[in-house]
Amino acid sequence: MTEERAYYSAGYLIIEKCDRGEGMDYRILPPKIISASKCLSNRYPDAWGLNLWSPRGGVRLMRNKAMDKLNLKRRSLKKLRKWFMREFEAKNIQYPDIFLSLHTAKEFHRMYLQHIPDLELIGIGFSKETIDKHREDEKRDQMWQVASNRLRSEIPDAIVFTKERLEKYLPDEGSFKVREDLLLGTLLRFEPIDSSGIVLGFEILGDEGCYNFCSHICNGLETDLKEKLGVAFNENGFIDSFEDADRSAQYINQSEDAEPCDWYPSLIMRYDIH
Repeated sequence: MTEERAYYSAGYLIIEKCDRGEGMDYRILPPKIISASKCLSNRYPDAWGLNLWSPRGGVRLMRNKAMDKLNLKRRSLKKLRKWFMREFEAKNIQYPDIFLSLHTAKEFHRMYLQHIPDLELIGIGFSKETIDKHREDEKRDQMWQVASNRLRSEIPDAIVFTKERLEKYLPDEGSFKVREDLLLGTLLRFEPIDSSGIVLGFEILGDEGCYNFCSHICNGLETDLKEKLGVAFNENGFIDSFEDADRSAQYINQSEDAEPCDWYPSLIMRYDIH
């Protein structure tokens, strides 16, 4: 990619590569796939981290799974919970497993994940054009922030800000609409994505709420994008240019073959995890 364009960070993920499935186009996708989609790649810490953050989230089974996966004793798990709470309150982590700080992601890997092989650290970036096109007006964003602050003042350990949970904290503004939108929260900070990584290309991500991304790969749309739109893919299985990625997102947003959510052209960068 040769275009000069600024990209803003929507966070960093620690993921496992997944194997290319039988239904995926082998002419486009590599044998091992890197993706921000939870459907394709395991993410760390994933939802079990909630039980470490919240003193009320005592699901014993999930706690045990977390301990087994990370090979932690109960005392070490308590230390991990304190670390997560501190980083969450410092706004270095976003529910449920998005790192807002590249340094925090690397620190988490160093402390707890080094025994797990083949992990990747990736960043997600959005161009200003994408943000301007999809973002609601500032008043909506300000009201969302006010409602979130009110909720947290009453429930200090609240993490999930769904429409139902926020509704009673919103000012009475008639038809005001709350959306679980990945452009809220992280992108309100408008921090450039860290430039120290390697650009892999663009993935078209669908926002299913609470940073639960779907990918064009999940819906087997890579073949359609290549054959119907003439989109060029690189050796990573990602789209080379922003223009092609933007056209692809528009196509998918109108397609009946994709998940019914908002789709975005998303820059994917890879970082040295150590």
